[in-house]
Amino acid sequence: MAIRHNNKLKVTIVDPNFIKNKMDYHQLALRFFPFRQDDNKSPKKVGDQLYSYFDGAFTVHTVKFQEFLESQLIAGSVPLVTNR
Repeated sequence: MAIRHNNKLKVTIVDPNFIKNKMDYHQLALRFFPFRQDDNKSPKKVGDQLYSYFDGAFTVHTVKFQEFLESQLIAGSVPLVTNR
């Protein structure tokens, strides 16, 4: 429900086989966005192993989760948590 009514909501999917298994059109576009007026439900490649849907509402990283976390730490997107 939040996906439909909150235009500011951003969803990140991390799956190395997402594009290869054609999850994009059948699973994402048709199930989550059947109400969107956007005719182009195909992903836009915005980087190496990074795809965007619906003007950035959904992003898909086609890497393993460990690689995703490491890239986010390097980019400074995720604060490093340590045990003290």
